[in-house]
Amino acid sequence: MAGHASYRARLQALADPAALAAALDAWRERAGSGEGGPWRQDYGRFYPGQDPWAVLVFESGPLVVRADVHEQAADDRVRVDGVGHVLVSGLAKDRALPGMRAVLGSLTDARVVRYRPGKRCTLAGSVAGGVRFVKVVPDPSPLYRDAVELWRTANRDELTFTVAEPHGMDRSLGALWQGVVPGTPVLKELSGTDGAALARRLGSGLASLARSSAAPSAAAGPEVQLARTGRAAARAAHRVPGLDRQLRVVVDALRRRHAVLTPRPLVPVHGAPHVHQWLADGPRLGLIDFDRFARGEPELDVATFLAELDGDRSLSVPVANLEEGLLQGYRDGGIELAQDRLQLHRSHKRLAKVTRAAWSLRPDGDARAASHLQRVCADLGI
Repeated sequence: MAGHASYRARLQALADPAALAAALDAWRERAGSGEGGPWRQDYGRFYPGQDPWAVLVFESGPLVVRADVHEQAADDRVRVDGVGHVLVSGLAKDRALPGMRAVLGSLTDARVVRYRPGKRCTLAGSVAGGVRFVKVVPDPSPLYRDAVELWRTANRDELTFTVAEPHGMDRSLGALWQGVVPGTPVLKELSGTDGAALARRLGSGLASLARSSAAPSAAAGPEVQLARTGRAAARAAHRVPGLDRQLRVVVDALRRRHAVLTPRPLVPVHGAPHVHQWLADGPRLGLIDFDRFARGEPELDVATFLAELDGDRSLSVPVANLEEGLLQGYRDGGIELAQDRLQLHRSHKRLAKVTRAAWSLRPDGDARAASHLQRVCADLGI
């Protein structure tokens, strides 16, 4: 099975920021996109044994493009020595998101907020009714149902934070239109000396969601989390075959530990409330990107938030202090979290880091994945 070892030299060549610059500039010239600044890589995934074997996203000012690295030559591909044959394409060519061209054409001053090839793209721009954020996905129906449900819940004053107002869906385009949540990112404040106090406010906000009458369209209980983790472990093992046995041991340990816990009613959870999803507008908080909104265990939200902060050197306070602030916020909201469940969910999230390292395009991705896996094993005592 292919892995980092057989691609090492190509991954090292691809790690050079200038490696694909000529291919990207040639595409920009053919597309007539005018002068542009340097290219910055925003995303990269490693698919050993597949074609393309690498998929990347690059930005240059407002311009965002996809670059697929193939083994074989073709008329529309540019040969890059030491890397392969590169096909550069604009977002409108993403076959999994066929409505992209029409959505881009409907927006004035459109900009790409986040693009994940073949999966989803979030755009921002203006329409006659004002500024809109638009999510383009293969099927926007569940997202729209949940956006409407959250908006209704917020209008019943059940939430202590602001959510985006839904402004319609077009199933044929795969597009969901939403309004703007006011505020600025909270990361700077969370990174400062008052970070624990802010974490307490965030915890109180998540507690209001967990207490609310909101009815998500999906469930994300322990079985769903175990299935998701199992798939993530399989993806990591495909890229780093030497970790396969240890990954199986970890997944089995997580399954056994979930099995001995007494089942509890599931509550509304955000699913991915990491720090970049939060905004502050004076005393009012805002929370965005409810793509994983579901019925689940509230410990999942805490584990997700904390996992993104592990190893963040910009923080002025220890992550343990932020964790205590977050947990106190839940207590303020009348919810006491279970430490055993929280630790299990943190192990799930740390195992996800193994997968992210394994499918990154870093030449040392396999070594980094192994290091993250050792952390999970230490957490579980195995």
